[in-house]
Amino acid sequence: MHLSTITLVRLKKSNLQKEGGSRMGLYINSLSCGTEVIAGTCLIRCVLIQVLLIIVYGKFLDITVNCPNQTGTEGEPLHLTCSVTCKECKPTNVCKWSNKKNPDIKCSDEQCNVTTSDSIHTFHCTIPHASEKLDGTFKFWVQMTTGTNETTFSVTIVPSADDPTTPDNADIHNVYLCIP
Repeated sequence: MHLSTITLVRLKKSNLQKEGGSRMGLYINSLSCGTEVIAGTCLIRCVLIQVLLIIVYGKFLDITVNCPNQTGTEGEPLHLTCSVTCKECKPTNVCKWSNKKNPDIKCSDEQCNVTTSDSIHTFHCTIPHASEKLDGTFKFWVQMTTGTNETTFSVTIVPSADDPTTPDNADIHNVYLCIP
């Protein structure tokens, strides 16, 4: 059974002239492509089921995320790294780095720059210029082929050694009074 149908209706010259037209033409009355609609519906259902399974069961598929607490210097590049360990999974190149002051961190390299060795996937993010606003708790979220996971870690930004307000560079004179 062929489900695709196209119905064409030829308009009479008299009908066109009543509506302001002066030439004959074709009008597409209906176009239904049942085969394509059914295939598209099946595809959408399959994708929705797969997404649902990843969302509901993804965190329980033994994906371990480890992000050590990290320290950076103000004005210098900040290199963030997180390791993801899982068996029989691969990175999907979907991840997100964020903190409360900066909900969408942009890395200077790829957002999900990853290196893989056996079942350990190490994600890297380089922020070109660390600033005080990056100081605090970060969240790293990652999607692997077998599910998702996230973790939090601390980032501490210290003032640069060239900063004149730091005690090491401040011109401080101590006066001591010795009383015998």
